[in-house]
Amino acid sequence: MAIEPVFVPSKFIYGCTTVDVTYNPKLTSKSEGDLDVLIRDAIKLYSDTYLDDFNTFARISKIATSIDALETAIIGTSISIMPYIEYSPALGIALNPSFKFEAALVKPYPFDTADGFNDYKPAIKSGVYTLDGTDVYLQDDGRGNIQVIANDIANPKVIKPIVGSVNYTTGEVNLVGFIANGFVGSGIKIQANTISNDIKAPAGRIFGIKNSDVTIKLTGSQTNAR
Repeated sequence: MAIEPVFVPSKFIYGCTTVDVTYNPKLTSKSEGDLDVLIRDAIKLYSDTYLDDFNTFARISKIATSIDALETAIIGTSISIMPYIEYSPALGIALNPSFKFEAALVKPYPFDTADGFNDYKPAIKSGVYTLDGTDVYLQDDGRGNIQVIANDIANPKVIKPIVGSVNYTTGEVNLVGFIANGFVGSGIKIQANTISNDIKAPAGRIFGIKNSDVTIKLTGSQTNAR
């Protein structure tokens, strides 16, 4: 009798973090490279101090305040965080994993191939992995289903219309018969678009922000009003 493999979830959850900073270049001698380093250090300090543990809460306003305090030249800071769980499945084996974000998701309009992929913003999207020799990714369809999509810029298409489900209210994702034949790196990112920009670590998980997940956009402005 075959024994179904047991899915053991990682205890970590991370956040892809985008930081938009407006600053007055006339009020600082620092280069954009210098400011980038300062901002990354501030985010790391916040993560080390308030996150990287169970039952933590990433508060955008506190991170933004710490960045604004770095330099008088910084006029304002806008931050968005999209949480993700890194999934490292055994290759070539059908699994039924669940991912619990414990947060309400931004529900997209119902996906239709006739409308195209370019403007569609799914609530759940995975990183690229290989299935039967094809590079694919997962995304929801706005109706509560998880689909497999061919990762082809010129000709994306739905490979499998239903391979699981997502609850837009609770942020729970359940996959059925998920198979990966390969992936790059340490795992496949399962990323969520949450309604709240403040991220709470789900029960039993440690939340953190990795430097490699931080994107900083600096915009120079002559205005110096916060």
